[in-house]
Amino acid sequence: MNHAIYDVVIVGAGPAGSAAAIEARRLGLTCLIVGGQGSRRAGSQLDWLGPAGLKMCKSIGLLPTQAGAREFTGLELRSWDFKKSTRVSEPTLKGWIVERPAFERALLALASEAGAETNLAAAPGHLTLGEQYVEIEFQGGGAARGRALLIGDGLESPTAELARVTTARRCPSVATWAEIEFEAAARQTGLDVIIGSRQSPHAATIVYCAGRGRLRMVTQDTSSPLEAQFGELLRAAQAAGLIRPTDQRRMVTGLTPSGAALDAETLIGKRCLLIGETGGFVAAFSDDSIYPGMKSGCVAVEVVARALKAPVFQDELQQFNPAWRRELADYLRLLNTDLCLLMPLVFSNARMSARVARAFLLGLGF
Repeated sequence: MNHAIYDVVIVGAGPAGSAAAIEARRLGLTCLIVGGQGSRRAGSQLDWLGPAGLKMCKSIGLLPTQAGAREFTGLELRSWDFKKSTRVSEPTLKGWIVERPAFERALLALASEAGAETNLAAAPGHLTLGEQYVEIEFQGGGAARGRALLIGDGLESPTAELARVTTARRCPSVATWAEIEFEAAARQTGLDVIIGSRQSPHAATIVYCAGRGRLRMVTQDTSSPLEAQFGELLRAAQAAGLIRPTDQRRMVTGLTPSGAALDAETLIGKRCLLIGETGGFVAAFSDDSIYPGMKSGCVAVEVVARALKAPVFQDELQQFNPAWRRELADYLRLLNTDLCLLMPLVFSNARMSARVARAFLLGLGF
């Protein structure tokens, strides 16, 4: 058994876990990342990163070439039937289209370079939440100890269950998603945002990059089956000539915790915190999981660093909830207006279309 006690053990090597490890090392904390497989987001390999995430990546020295990323500027807003569209081009509306696995590997490499230890093959099998540290026993043998535990191994986190902390999976705001990848015609790397007008929250995106594309829909509308809703959207995209039926792959579906952190009673257990999708750190309007995941990991480590110096560790750990809310609440929540009522203006009024684009990519309210 390894008797070394780390300042923090991080379960999950996704954006949240790797960013937490980088921040931990910046603060001089020892850390170990374990169990990387369960943290990977389901679905397409293509994803996007907006201005907030871009700024964060640059602050830690992550370059587009390292992350397998291509830069884009501006957004194309489209109606749900694809019959209306408008281009919004502003200097602040920029980001990266990324290959998610390559991006996660680059983040993890930075964490390792910073001095974080890794054991990605280890899967937690048992947790002991003690008064001075957490001990994790791994399924294949071996163990690790940490003064704090950050749990970011996905929406269905088995580690959170072992820690008896309720994940975002149980929150009512969890939404369903469906997506396909397709071969895209040669065009500039970019991001299209498809705006719906139903009463229940729903939106969709098309990501284009290097001859490939991804159509993804996220919805909380339960009035009809997910497959029917996505089929309607896909047929409209095909009719608009954006996707050829012969170029598309099979549909994939799943769940996403859209803004679920805002609905969670707590993301804190005994000596442990939930981060990333495990804690519901996914933007409700844009479905961005990369930036809020990374930010949640960094905020969690900052709280842990203070807790390690506090007279009562657990009391200081309680500051995680107000800390992440100050940083991320506005970014995570849905628009503070009814898009249904504004739809007639979105494609006819430049100021309104710009406000929608900023709300999507910058996380700004109306």
